[in-house]
Amino acid sequence: KKTIEELKRYLKLNNQIVSGTKPELVRRVADGIVFGSVGPCPNCGGHLHPELPGGGPINFGSGTTPAPAQVVYRCRKTNREREPCGYEAAGNHVERRPFMGAEQYR
Repeated sequence: KKTIEELKRYLKLNNQIVSGTKPELVRRVADGIVFGSVGPCPNCGGHLHPELPGGGPINFGSGTTPAPAQVVYRCRKTNREREPCGYEAAGNHVERRPFMGAEQYR
């Protein structure tokens, strides 16, 4: 078992979102190990946040996680004028990179 700080270290190393509950952090690390790190927003470089297609959050504590094709990734970053970036992409169309540290889990 990994501590919250260890999970956050893996996420930070891979430039992923580090906030959230332990189940959310575990899910992000597992997602990165299996599918690769989610790349930055191609428009502004912000983080891409996974959401359900209707815009609702994903309940990671429920024990079930939707498949990548069922998830929409949205950029929540705003510019200086407080205008949202607005980028979004289907989960199966998001750029993925190798997850650094994944070799420790194999």
